[in-house]
Amino acid sequence: MYDIYTLNEGTPKKLAAQKLQRWGFHPDRRCALPLVCKRLLIRCPGHKDDLFPGLDFRDRLHGLFTFLFRTLMTSFTRMGLTGKTRQMLDQRLTALGLERMMRDPKTCRSFRVQKSLFTDEGMTGEDRVQWIFQIPHILGHEALCLPENLRYPVLEGFSRAQLMIIASRSFRAYNVSELDLIFNQGFRRFFNCMEFIFEINHNRIYSDSLRRHCKNPSKYRAPVQFKRQKR
Repeated sequence: MYDIYTLNEGTPKKLAAQKLQRWGFHPDRRCALPLVCKRLLIRCPGHKDDLFPGLDFRDRLHGLFTFLFRTLMTSFTRMGLTGKTRQMLDQRLTALGLERMMRDPKTCRSFRVQKSLFTDEGMTGEDRVQWIFQIPHILGHEALCLPENLRYPVLEGFSRAQLMIIASRSFRAYNVSELDLIFNQGFRRFFNCMEFIFEINHNRIYSDSLRRHCKNPSKYRAPVQFKRQKR
């Protein structure tokens, strides 16, 4: 990639520079570490000059940040919260944004004011990241506005997502055990929390459908219980 940058002009040179910067390298100051260290974490077996093949097509924004945001927002839409609770949470979100207290640590700019935590309409990628850090303040440290059986999974899910975002933004170096705790174990715990929320929602829908079926079998068909598959 450095050779493409140094030996070409125009668009190839520009694209090579963007890819190097996306990988964390400076285009004009060539990194000599790959020439000295033979066993690097950034090397992929079978790909001599390509670091993490395909990573540039599925970068941190889309591969991690947007994924975490969509998973968390989907969990909120599936909780079956009442209209009153939804309105209260939206009012808290707007009020927090108008206070201008939460700011980007690098630019010191305040977060954009969001009107609802149940829709991503008009939100940029950075808005989605900020949303993940705003919602715990909206819910409170005990999330008393949520059903009791969902409070801990929701709070833990957000905390795990925040740790992964912070660790991926290169604020400091992490050792292998810390990365394992944040990403490997963290992802498992994150998915466990989200799966629990989805399971509670499915059971609620199943119970409501079963109740309607028992009252009027001719009008409402019998619901089908979800069955896990072993893969």
